[in-house]
Parts: sequence; C-alpha cells; structure tokens
Amino acid sequence: MRLLNKLTIFFIILIIGIFIIGCKKQAEQDIITPTIEKPAPQVTQPAENATPPITPEEISKQEVISSADTSKTVSGLRCFGTNIEGVVTNIDSTTVTLAKTVKIIINGKVVALPECDKLTLAPGESTYCKDLTGPYSFEAGKLNRMQFNFASRRVIEEVQC
Repeated sequence: MRLLNKLTIFFIILIIGIFIIGCKKQAEQDIITPTIEKPAPQVTQPAENATPPITPEEISKQEVISSADTSKTVSGLRCFGTNIEGVVTNIDSTTVTLAKTVKIIINGKVVALPECDKLTLAPGESTYCKDLTGPYSFEAGKLNRMQFNFASRRVIEEVQC
C-alpha cells in the first residue's frame, strides 16, 4: 500500500508538472505580440506661390489699418484680446517718437513702451500699434480713456471694451 501511495503521489506530481510546463509555454506564446508597422508620415512641400495661413492677429491688424483715418492723429482704436490696438498718424510738421515726444496715457497711467510697428514717425507717417496699453490692462465693460499728448496738442479718445 505504501508503494501504491508513492506511485499515486508521483503520477499526480508528474501530471501537475506537465500541466504547469504546458501552461508556461502557452503563456510565453501569448506574450509575444505581433508588431504593427506604422506608415511613414507624409511630408508635403508647400507650393512655391502658396501664402502662409493668416493668423487672427494679422487679420485684426489688416482690419484696423483698412479702417484707419490717417487725417486723424489716432484712429481705429479697438479692444483685441487683452490689448487696445489702433493706428497713430503724425499730422505734425516735425518727427515724433511715441512714448518719448508723444506721451500715451491709458486710464491715467503713462504707457512707457507701446507695441507698435514703428515708434518714430516722420510728418504724415502712420503706424499700426498692436498694444497701446503697455503693461496695463483695460477695464472690460467700461469706457477706457486713451490720451495722446503731443508737443502742441492733446488727443483724447474713449474706447469701449
């Protein structure tokens, strides 16, 4: 009887071993996954005469410039994003420099450096200013007072933002 018990235990261990080895091989086969090749990205060359896409800032600039009245010192003022933009024209007979010989003030605060295409303007010359507010923010939902102090005159415009 002892021999029968030993043989039974041996066969049970043998069957369990075969079962474990078979499961292990199946698990290794399951782990191997097929590789999927991704197609190479297509690189398209822009046409030689193609124009680059126009940004919202460029559209805004074009709108302000096209609506500007260059017979006026300041025109086309409007709120765009967090800035007040517009066109400044030198209608004086001398050259002026924005933020130096022409002081720009928003809601009582002097703007030290406006963001304009040009800061020095010859007589009759205009420039687009992307940001006339400098580091200051405008008051949303209220009238914002923009003041331009030239040597000979003061121009005051109010902008509703």
